[in-house]
Amino acid sequence: MNGWIRSTLFALLAVLTCSSFFAVAAQNEKKISERNEEWTWRWSDNGVALEMRLRGKVEFNDDYTDVVGISPGGSLRIKDERGGKTRRIEITPSGDGRLNRAYSVDGEARPFDREAQDYFARFLNEATQQAGLDAGPRARRILSRRGASGLLDEISKVHSDYIKRIYFQELIKSGSLDAQTTRRLIDQVAREVTSDYEKTQTLVKLSEASLDKENWRASYIEATRSITSDYERKRALSALLTKGDLSREELLLAVKAATSISSDYEKAQVLIKVVGAASGDEAVRNAVIDATKTMNSDYERGRVVKATYK
Repeated sequence: MNGWIRSTLFALLAVLTCSSFFAVAAQNEKKISERNEEWTWRWSDNGVALEMRLRGKVEFNDDYTDVVGISPGGSLRIKDERGGKTRRIEITPSGDGRLNRAYSVDGEARPFDREAQDYFARFLNEATQQAGLDAGPRARRILSRRGASGLLDEISKVHSDYIKRIYFQELIKSGSLDAQTTRRLIDQVAREVTSDYEKTQTLVKLSEASLDKENWRASYIEATRSITSDYERKRALSALLTKGDLSREELLLAVKAATSISSDYEKAQVLIKVVGAASGDEAVRNAVIDATKTMNSDYERGRVVKATYK
């Protein structure tokens, strides 16, 4: 199989994998129409069925335990079936700027008292951690109140790799990362994100950020070793190598990470980028040539060796 065909197949596999994810994650659905915005979350497992619908602009308090405002025509609706009971909550705006709150259990209206408010707060906690309710704004609020460390703590509580990635990317965009926090972020990505696609997306976003040159890049390269997909590992390594200005030690680490890639095509792609970033460094060149000994394809090995003599 030649390099172009193999590249095309891996790219197609990545697209199908991503598409499969969104088919599964359709329960976390955001729909936008010309007249209003709707966000719907449905989740069911082992006799538990949860549903939350938001329409219009819904504003939450700082700790996401209550709603403080809903735009005209908007609403928040919850249906919770578990423990042999069905709970419903509906919150809508009134004409005077206040909120109308309706709460029922098994079809019987109940007052929106302390018990109802405590239940509502617990449900919102589930929605933020499992469904990524208001994920971007919530991440920015946590960052402003508790700093980068507090946001990283919160990310550990989030279940979805997709939502974790949103939180990580908000932190990266914030410009508040020092070298120590960056290394902690990378360590969490490697340990906590199981999806190769989401892990790679987060690392690629980090590689594009304007960060100090302190030794977080070695941690980044090590983190790519936790990516099982050859295609995604190549993407993560290539993103960092394309940015350039890596030290000899970092380039040698990249060679080591590339060596464990099974696909000769993907391995060759990374090694050729290492050669391009090495600026003729003899030690890196020799390491790349040694790495070609792990390749079975004469064609791919030849491509890499040829690149070392340019």
